Amino acid sequence: MYGVHDWAEVHRLARAGKTNTDIAAALHMSRNTVARLLALPGPPAYERPAPGSMLDEHKDAIAALLRDDPEASATVIIEHLRRDGYVGGMTILKEHLSQVRPQFLAAKHYQRTSYLPGEIGQFDWWHTGLQIPVGKGHQREAMGFVGSLPHSAGHAVVYTFSRTTADFCAGFAGCLSRLGGSPDKAVFDNDASIIASRTGGHVRLHREVEAVLGHFGIQAVVLRPRTPESKGQVERTIHYLQTSFVPLRSFKNLADLQHQSDHWN
Repeated sequence: MYGVHDWAEVHRLARAGKTNTDIAAALHMSRNTVARLLALPGPPAYERPAPGSMLDEHKDAIAALLRDDPEASATVIIEHLRRDGYVGGMTILKEHLSQVRPQFLAAKHYQRTSYLPGEIGQFDWWHTGLQIPVGKGHQREAMGFVGSLPHSAGHAVVYTFSRTTADFCAGFAGCLSRLGGSPDKAVFDNDASIIASRTGGHVRLHREVEAVLGHFGIQAVVLRPRTPESKGQVERTIHYLQTSFVPLRSFKNLADLQHQSDHWN
């Protein structure tokens, strides 16, 4: 069975102009499966995870090999794994590589300082420090989900009172709407609203996040922990908002904050 990740990758590659044959070869699936996933109006329904495989204890080693060479072939990788005691087959290794390799290939390139229009966007949560009235004399801090485009320095913010996965999905879609389009790749850090789990270099996104990215045909680039400099554009945008938008303003409620932000500059 194919899941949300497969559906998202098929739609991302189709958006990039790949044919069904190209997609099938890249993802190691049949053309009929590609056509079936493209025909689905939304991501596949949740399936109970399969029990662990013989590959599980070797996933950290695979991640280390891909960090050294993201393009290393399955035959080269399996040679290394055999030395470490891997006794599984090539098929499950190839399936695993088809899922994780794109993250390492993207990470190999994201650190460039110049990008083509629409190539990449950086996204992060912003602790605004703003205390917004919520009624009956109470206040809550507003959070901002910020999207920034390194090519143009264009940015957008969606405000909320929490940082759940649902808030991320609404904030991400809201930023894309305000930016007027979607980049090919989106850079995120390891926030719990986005990342379901991480084992070494293997990252699993929340199903809802994969579904949203798949809908827009965007590839996720998930940064390694404690590397904020790798998304410097959005970090600078947040600093700019904190020092130029926030001072000397007051807000009646969250909607007022969103309205003032949307019409600022």
